[in-house]
Amino acid sequence: MELKVPDGTLSPVIKVDGQGAVLTLLDKASNGGEITGGTHSGVYLVNQASFIMNGGKIANNKRSEDTSTDIADVDGDCFLGGGGVEVKNSAFTMTGGTITGNTVTVESIHSSVHGGGGGVYVDDNSTFTMTGGTITGNTVTVESIHFIVRGGGVYVHDNSTFTMTGGTITGNTAENISSSASGDGGGVYVHDNSTFTMTGSTITGNTAGNGGGVYVYDNSTFTMTDSDITGNTADYVGGGVYNEGEFTMTDSDITGNTADYVGGGVYNEGGIHKGKFTMTNSTITSNTTRGDGGGVFDNAGEFTMTNSTISGNTADCVGGVWSIGIFTMNGGTISNNSEKCSYGDTIGNVSSDNISISGSPNITGNFSSDDKNIVNVYLFGDMVDMVSVISALGQNAKIGVTVENPPTEDNPRVPIAKGDGYTLTEANVANFVSDDAQYKVTFDGGIIYLEKRSENDKTVTFDSQGGSAVSSQTVTVGEKATKPTTDPIKDGYDFGGWYTNKDCTDGNEWNFDTDTVTTDITLYAKWTETTTPEAPKFTVTFDSQGGSTVNPQQVEKDKTVPKPTDPTRNGYTFDAWYKESACTNKWDFGTDTVTENITLYAKWNDNTSPETPKFTVTFDSQGGSTVNPQQVEKDKTVPKPTDPTRSGYTFDAWYKESACTNKWDFSTDTVTENITLYAKWTEKVTYPIIKYYTVTFETNGGSEIANQTIASGKTATMPQTPTKNGYEFLGWFTDEDFNEVYRFATPVTEDITIYAKWKSDDYIVTFDSNGGSNVTSQTVENGKTATMPQDPTRSGYTFLGWFTDEDFSEVYRFTTPVTEDITIYAKWKSKSRSSGGGGGGSSSGRTGTWVKEEPKTTQTIVQPVIQPEPATQYETVKQGCPRNETCPLFKFTDVDRWAWYHDGSHYCVEHNLIVGTTNTTFSPNMPITRAMVVAILWRIENNPLVNDVVSFQDVKENAYYTEAVRWAAHNGIVSGYSSNVFAPNDNITREQMASILYRYTQYKNKDVSGRADISNYQDRNEISNYALTAMQWACDAGIINGMSTTVLSPKGTTTRAQVAQMFKEYLEEQ
Repeated sequence: MELKVPDGTLSPVIKVDGQGAVLTLLDKASNGGEITGGTHSGVYLVNQASFIMNGGKIANNKRSEDTSTDIADVDGDCFLGGGGVEVKNSAFTMTGGTITGNTVTVESIHSSVHGGGGGVYVDDNSTFTMTGGTITGNTVTVESIHFIVRGGGVYVHDNSTFTMTGGTITGNTAENISSSASGDGGGVYVHDNSTFTMTGSTITGNTAGNGGGVYVYDNSTFTMTDSDITGNTADYVGGGVYNEGEFTMTDSDITGNTADYVGGGVYNEGGIHKGKFTMTNSTITSNTTRGDGGGVFDNAGEFTMTNSTISGNTADCVGGVWSIGIFTMNGGTISNNSEKCSYGDTIGNVSSDNISISGSPNITGNFSSDDKNIVNVYLFGDMVDMVSVISALGQNAKIGVTVENPPTEDNPRVPIAKGDGYTLTEANVANFVSDDAQYKVTFDGGIIYLEKRSENDKTVTFDSQGGSAVSSQTVTVGEKATKPTTDPIKDGYDFGGWYTNKDCTDGNEWNFDTDTVTTDITLYAKWTETTTPEAPKFTVTFDSQGGSTVNPQQVEKDKTVPKPTDPTRNGYTFDAWYKESACTNKWDFGTDTVTENITLYAKWNDNTSPETPKFTVTFDSQGGSTVNPQQVEKDKTVPKPTDPTRSGYTFDAWYKESACTNKWDFSTDTVTENITLYAKWTEKVTYPIIKYYTVTFETNGGSEIANQTIASGKTATMPQTPTKNGYEFLGWFTDEDFNEVYRFATPVTEDITIYAKWKSDDYIVTFDSNGGSNVTSQTVENGKTATMPQDPTRSGYTFLGWFTDEDFSEVYRFTTPVTEDITIYAKWKSKSRSSGGGGGGSSSGRTGTWVKEEPKTTQTIVQPVIQPEPATQYETVKQGCPRNETCPLFKFTDVDRWAWYHDGSHYCVEHNLIVGTTNTTFSPNMPITRAMVVAILWRIENNPLVNDVVSFQDVKENAYYTEAVRWAAHNGIVSGYSSNVFAPNDNITREQMASILYRYTQYKNKDVSGRADISNYQDRNEISNYALTAMQWACDAGIINGMSTTVLSPKGTTTRAQVAQMFKEYLEEQ
């Protein structure tokens, strides 16, 4: 089922108004649910209404109104929202389905006009709950210099709530055509005290000017948990997220986003609204920008990260985090980010006015991508004095530092860290490292400094060889290193001192009391494996009490005993092991443990016990099939035998007596003597089975006739006679070929279909030869075409063709279906060049070639070439071209401007779709190449540029078709013979032409559902598999016709003139 607004109306497809009003859209698979074509949204909810979307589609609706009227209605302020869905003070629930292809488009010159929510607009205390489905391919577009557009996919406004616990928001766009306009929130825009919550969901592949994925404005909030914002693009700021409100992410990822200006992953705006961004156990990775802040750009806001990771991001300046607001890092990692520094010296990969750290943060391994130098936290001399440590740092905390103004002779040390509510100690020197090896980290008076290393400063490095980390020391030559206050720890090992060699051999131990430092040195921790005293063991002896020998075992105290192999004894069966010889208490090998020397005793069962008596159970089937007797041990149950059978009866059960009073229970009843069991039977009652069959009426285009359900052997009822416009009903037939009339007196014994036969009304085509020889009129069946007759003759005149009217304004096409009586008129040109009735003209003429569709099958007829002279009205064609020097084809010497191909070639040259092969030749009959066709489509699209690398090795750079092929491959219009072969200079075949136009039509979001019946073409099996659907569509659309009634020629080539005519008809149809 498709719900669609009629053309020319201005309204939603569905409007749900009022409290308690609820509408549910089911899955398209069950009822074909689709809401499409709305000109004021597809679904419009108002006044506490509800809508439930369990599947189906809301597609290709729009908001595009008379904006001048809208502005007048609201005193100069206008908002257009919700191309697909508009929710006002109502509730929308989406559990599945797709909201796609919807648009909001406005043309306005008023700066107060704005709008958004190409897919969904949620407004005025409304709720939108999304647990599945997809919001994709929706667009908000502006075509003025002031219009503001927001939320290509979703716009949440005015105290509203959007909750997303599943599904995807992808491929949406908030687009500004004018560079001075604003396009915010390609996927989602949240505004005016509203809330957006996403859990286990994805926002990906969206595009906007700011906030490619998400834009959060003023006092609104956005919370994401276990979710992804990935692969979004901002033309200006905030590839993944632009935040001015409060944004919280937990166990989530912002990855692979791009911004052209700043904030590849996140842009956090302070300004008036003081944006707050908090991330916990999350990642911001692999984002990029050509400007500043590859991972994060915090512009005077607050940015807090806890146990999170920012890595692999790139920027021209500051690959990781650039904050000119408040930056707090509670543990976590910032690493492997890079900056290019294309316009000056490096300014680091973490740069902040106010950076505070706690826990075990790690900011190391960031670098400049040009020289690969390590550049981590960058401290500006005129901005940031020091890193603030707000609580105790963990042993593994490590912060790499670069300063704008390094130590000098006049200023020998530069402060880099201080305590803020926490007092630093000398042990914190180990938490900081200079990115530049010529400086060292020192401590004095609660402050961490960078100092220039002197020649006498040597580094003592402690390699704990797998143990806990120990901080290095800077020691003056000749001085003693300080023994670390705490020995390192390594599980399973004992620390054995510090040694000067890695193998820690005897004689190389460092003596902190006497040894002095003379050069940079590394000391190595010695470890010995920890040994524990061996646990006591006890002997477990096995007394098999007459059985085979079982060896004793040694078992550790408090351990269980491995169970030995069972012993054997003739005439006995082994039972188990017991704790005493009387075999009273069984030993449990799974739980019992050894606390002393013990002996376990075997218990045996005698195999010579007397045989259990058996009894015979006999089965009396009482007229049924034989059931064999059984021998059953005393006090055992009887195995249930296979049920007996008896013609005309149904077996019930076995009973204890022949009267069948007490049923025998095979699961509980036991045998104590010889017994007989008796079968009970129930006589079968047979009811006649009546079958029903369906009689289907195929009206072959006529009015619908309901099916009939007929009992077997009964007859169908002759229905009311169907009707079909322009046809006479001839009766019902048993087969599609109408070989046998159906008799309604015939009994129905199976499902059947009967077929309506029609006779088309006939029409008369009259040929007015206008003074020429007589041409016989034709009787043509309704919808069929007339046959072109032999050309008439007229003394002194040249026949120019058949026209639809007496004024010869339009040529009659014999491919036009005849649906009424018509008269067509012969046009003549005088051979004496004098003007006169019936149309005079030049006597000049030559034999031309009329090509039906392809160059491989042609018909040669006399096609006069009229010299360009502004003589009479008949020399003006349908487009009004006089075919003289004003015609765009005039400059081409090889073009017959009166040929069949003039209109298409005129159109394509005039619109710059096809150019000449030289300045003076058009080459109309030359086969056209694959590259030429792609170039035409590219020109139709105004020569768009894309940045993809062309994978086809035979497409040369800077060829006339290079950018066209790049664009077409990027949009899936061409795919080449393989991933690296395009063959641009191959002549294009008819099936290739159909396939390219088919994909181009899909790219333009146009209908490609038509399918022609090509079964009458004898060469249809020559169509390649990939091109079959495209050829059926192209034939249905009239773009490609057969070479004859039975030849389609899919592998045939196409000339430039034929392609020009195809494109003219294709583009005018579109």
